[in-house]
Amino acid sequence: MKFKRWLFPVASAVVLLIILLLFYLAAEPYSYDTGYGALAIMMNGLIFCVAIVSPALSVLYSKICLSDSTNKYYFTLYNSLLLTLPILIIFLNLIVFAFIPFVWYEIWGLIGLIRKKSSEKEETN
Repeated sequence: MKFKRWLFPVASAVVLLIILLLFYLAAEPYSYDTGYGALAIMMNGLIFCVAIVSPALSVLYSKICLSDSTNKYYFTLYNSLLLTLPILIIFLNLIVFAFIPFVWYEIWGLIGLIRKKSSEKEETN
């Protein structure tokens, strides 16, 4: 299915955006005092999304959708770009730092392309 190679990153970006917006809505009531509570909630949400959710989505995308693709490296770039967009939407002033999550997602996407060697070679030796 060629469509899942194109739609999975879009769906992943939407899921990531929804999670970030939920953290933003959770932080909103705490922003009226000093703002440190809201900052803590948003930073935890950002760390959760960048460190756990996005790498998991990148590995799943590489393993599930790109196993038989000929342009798998280009699709990992496409996935990394789309996963970086929700961070840019929520945190517009972090455009300079968008390169760091992009590289992070690309590393995890490439890790997902690594295949284990079959044990058949070990049995023949």
